[in-house]
Amino acid sequence: MIDTDPDSKLIYMHRKVQLDPLVINFQELTITNPQLGTNIPLRLKEAELLALLCWSYPKVLTRTMIIEELWSTTYATDLSINQLINSVRKKLGFTHKPIVKTIPKIGYKLQLEPTMLDKDTNRCNSPINLLNTQNGDPFTFNTLPKDINNYKRLFNIKFSILCFSAVLLGAIFGRCVHHFPFHRLQHVNGIPFTFEPGNTDLEKTADIDTDNLLFIDEVDGELYSCLKSYVCNKL
Repeated sequence: MIDTDPDSKLIYMHRKVQLDPLVINFQELTITNPQLGTNIPLRLKEAELLALLCWSYPKVLTRTMIIEELWSTTYATDLSINQLINSVRKKLGFTHKPIVKTIPKIGYKLQLEPTMLDKDTNRCNSPINLLNTQNGDPFTFNTLPKDINNYKRLFNIKFSILCFSAVLLGAIFGRCVHHFPFHRLQHVNGIPFTFEPGNTDLEKTADIDTDNLLFIDEVDGELYSCLKSYVCNKL
């Protein structure tokens, strides 16, 4: 069973998860059905919703939490949530029972237990334990080493802790964009899109400033410009 620690939801966008028999690759934004040989692409919002559902399993993911996590900087209605849920259900495509169950007036929950299929290479799952124990008592390092070898050993340990902390902070800072497969963006007229734009989309984005632009996304039929500052604005 997957841990529901509040920090755990951050790792799902770096993982592969199985909802038997489906395999969700959050890094590649795809749902694969090995039995049928299908490989269905996911939109970024759809993947984020599935990641939240996996994180909350077996508990209910409330509609309030969905809005807070997926539309924290923009406005969303009940219709926005319903359309996103229906889109995810259609792509999951289960026959005998829906994978995502509606809990009336509360939210949604998975009816299948998500299973991790790979190790997260972007986070450290096991904390580094620098304390040796003997007879149940922690061993503490001598702050006044007797010789230079002890001093070097103590310095190396402290330096390792500092390096580990810096790497961990860098990983947390960059989590907003690390999970997005930028190689799958479609560039039209020098503008990156997360989808295949039509003529109307190209007209709306013809005069957009591309200096600070990450990509153009489409949510519920509306276009949003997502900037390098991680802010998305409705066009």
